[in-house]
This record gives sequence, structure tokens and C-alpha cells, in this order.
Amino acid sequence: MAYELFTRKRRVYPDQALVAITKAGSLNFNTRASEEFLKGVNHVTLFFDRQRRLIGLKSAKVKSGDSYPVKRFGARAVAQVTAIGFVKYFGINYSETRRYAASWNEEEKLVEIDIKEEYSDR
Repeated sequence: MAYELFTRKRRVYPDQALVAITKAGSLNFNTRASEEFLKGVNHVTLFFDRQRRLIGLKSAKVKSGDSYPVKRFGARAVAQVTAIGFVKYFGINYSETRRYAASWNEEEKLVEIDIKEEYSDR
């Protein structure tokens, strides 16, 4: 008998703060990223550094015309920001769902998502 290993397309990344840009144009934060960067945050403002291809995300104290609501799902700590207008405006590729590492930029006081290199655990 020759067994073949099935490789899951969807993976769980518990130790890495990741943000997926989905085919629907949303920013989806895994549990680690949500707990680390969005705990207690209800709205965010989005920024983009065109030269360095970095998405920036800051907590918004109040809802405004420039802020986006943070949606949470169930008991899990995953979060989502619907950002189709943002990704379209800046020409960010969302033709398929891709995951990127997220980190805190202390100097700029924002969450930084580097979209130059897709995250891979392989």
C-alpha cells in the first residue's frame, strides 16, 4: 500500500502574528496578532508606505470617517477589518488570500504589515 500525505491548505500559526489579505479585500488577524495588537480596539485607521510596501494600522480612539471597525468572531480572538477600498486604492494584490507577518513599529506607534514577502512555514 502506498499512502499519500494530505497537506492542509489552511494552517494554524499560533506562535506568529499574521495578517491575511483575503480575496474579499479584508485584513484578517490570527489569534496571536489580534491579542497582541487589537485587544480592546474597536476601530482602526489604515496607512500605506508606497515605497517600502508596508501597511500601517493604528488604534482609533473614536469612530470617524477615516476609521474602520474591527469585527470579532465567536469565542476565538480572531479579528477582521474590511478594507476593500483601501487595498484597491493602493493597488494591493488581493486576487487570492495571502498571509503576512505583522509587527509593532515602536517609532511610528503602529502595527506594521510587510506585504513584500508572503509568510510561509514551509
